[in-house]
Amino acid sequence: MYSSIPSAFLITELLRLHGVKEVVISPGSRNAPLTIGFSENKAFNCHSIVDERSAAFYGLGLAMAKNEPVVLVCTSGSALLNYFPAIAEAFYSDVPLLVLSADRPEYLLEIGDGQTILQEDVYGRMIAHSTSLLLDGTSNQDSINSINKSRIEESIVQLKTTQRPVHINIPFDEPLYNKTEKPLFFVETERLKIEDQVKDSLSIEFDPTNRPLKVMCLVGTLKPSAEEIKWLTDLQSHYSVLFLHESLSQLNLLDTVDSIDTLIAPLEKLEDSVDYFNRLLPDLLITAGGMIVSKKIKALLRTHKNLIHVHLKGSPARDTYFSLKGCLKMDSLKTLLGKVEIDDSYQKYWMNHYQGLEKRRSEYIEEAPYSDFKAYAKIFKCIPEAYVIHMANSSAIRYAQLFPTANYQFCNRGTSGIEGSVSAAVGYAKGTDKPVILVTGDLSFLYDSNALWTRDLPSNFRIIIVNNSGGGIFRILPGKENSLHFSEFFETHHQFTARHLAEHFDLDYISVKALDDLEKALDSFFNHSSKPKLLEVITHPQNNEAILLNYFKALE
Repeated sequence: MYSSIPSAFLITELLRLHGVKEVVISPGSRNAPLTIGFSENKAFNCHSIVDERSAAFYGLGLAMAKNEPVVLVCTSGSALLNYFPAIAEAFYSDVPLLVLSADRPEYLLEIGDGQTILQEDVYGRMIAHSTSLLLDGTSNQDSINSINKSRIEESIVQLKTTQRPVHINIPFDEPLYNKTEKPLFFVETERLKIEDQVKDSLSIEFDPTNRPLKVMCLVGTLKPSAEEIKWLTDLQSHYSVLFLHESLSQLNLLDTVDSIDTLIAPLEKLEDSVDYFNRLLPDLLITAGGMIVSKKIKALLRTHKNLIHVHLKGSPARDTYFSLKGCLKMDSLKTLLGKVEIDDSYQKYWMNHYQGLEKRRSEYIEEAPYSDFKAYAKIFKCIPEAYVIHMANSSAIRYAQLFPTANYQFCNRGTSGIEGSVSAAVGYAKGTDKPVILVTGDLSFLYDSNALWTRDLPSNFRIIIVNNSGGGIFRILPGKENSLHFSEFFETHHQFTARHLAEHFDLDYISVKALDDLEKALDSFFNHSSKPKLLEVITHPQNNEAILLNYFKALE
């Protein structure tokens, strides 16, 4: 069956022809033509999510799992505003989401009609492309179809070219639910031309007669399928470059710094810290991937007045360190490195220094008392390599940087918000055959608990909550002692647990409050089960700051 409304029929047919398969639908009446078109066509896999904010993050996780665009379908009014947090995240994380928002006809806008807002271009600058279709039946329908077809195809081009969210607003007039057994008309389309938007650019020339250059490669967030991973592996094996990368880089390389703060934080307390930092600062910085979690490396590199920063093509080149000189493809980067002499003693010195920290690091982890630090250390050590890890923001993702694993890891680092972590993990789990685990703090979990309102959660889906009764990260950040109302307005201290939510959504629930209990729970937590599991690790917030700071002190 097909919707009898031409614009709804046209958009579903064009998306089918261009290979778009995954569609997340939130209930409503105004979007009924789209819901009918997608749900009654076997070419599409449709997912029903009631809460639009959760639905959009679910779509984000699904798009990351499938490595392909995902369609979001919603009704008119505030529904598409609830998408906004995930749209912003997708915009800065380069995830292709296609928002199809149903709208009232123009003659019903701004006259007091129900469930209407000004929907055109509602996402402003936080969207790669935005357009509206013409209302069917207002003039010659063939002409309307032609214009709408052009706008839809341009949106698909932008979606696939930019790998960022795109918005199509579609006005529908009643009746909305009429269907037809036969296609309304024949739709044909050509292969759309997707152009490479990134061209080589470099605004500086290197003088080959100068001294050898200290070269650092800093790698942020990458998708497991990113072509940069192969390039970076090649770069690391052929050049004496100091490699620093984070847990979200998907890299698993030897002789690299895989915990950046473990390297930098101990240097801050040394008497000759300035000399050490000057020695660590590179002459040439090569970056790859997206956002960087470590505030310490960002702060350090921003102090370098003469830094030459070159970004490896594949993700947007951002001037994070106020020194960006260009964006290069891998072949061009190799040519550039062939023109300069690389100071190989730089890489050797810092790798020897970093490897020298390993014994002290292991000793401290082994002896550390029960706390957030100890819990995260145990958790990351026990997660099977087959699992894809989704990290919540705030403390969880920062602790993840201290305990590297070989697992693929994901986190909503585009905007770094705590909303949507559970939904993105659930969406990913629904889009892959691999087992998925979410590691989260209590606030992020409670904020997004609607994500569990999802049909058929995979039985191998796992959630671990480190519950320190509030926003534990604020105890770590400097300045809290200056606030008279720290507990109420910053930490937002509470006594809630996830027990009743787990029961409500039919998850196996385990709660631990001591190290021995945590170790016992982890021994069987990843075993086969008939339904998903949730492990809640209750810690004491008063101890966490000192135990984390003592870790860095132990490395000095």
